[in-house]
Amino acid sequence: MAVPPAWDLDAAYRILTQRRNDMGEWTIVIQGHGIHDNGHPDDADAICQRFVDELAKSQEIKSAAFTVGARRALGVPIPGMVMTGGLPDRRIPG
Repeated sequence: MAVPPAWDLDAAYRILTQRRNDMGEWTIVIQGHGIHDNGHPDDADAICQRFVDELAKSQEIKSAAFTVGARRALGVPIPGMVMTGGLPDRRIPG
């Protein structure tokens, strides 16, 4: 970025206030644990929908997904979960 002469305050203001339009691919991944699918505005799925709606106002959304229970269904250990069915039962740290 070019630095204008100190006396050119208008040029300095334009440089400092211009909006950058950097563009490119991006991905947002959020994993969590909490309430969902209860029809409440503070459920994770409702918050997610509002977040995606807000992004869509100024961004191109190629896909958005909200999944629940997939880790457990696939047998992926969840911190704090007690694994059963084997000997002995074990708790996943976390």
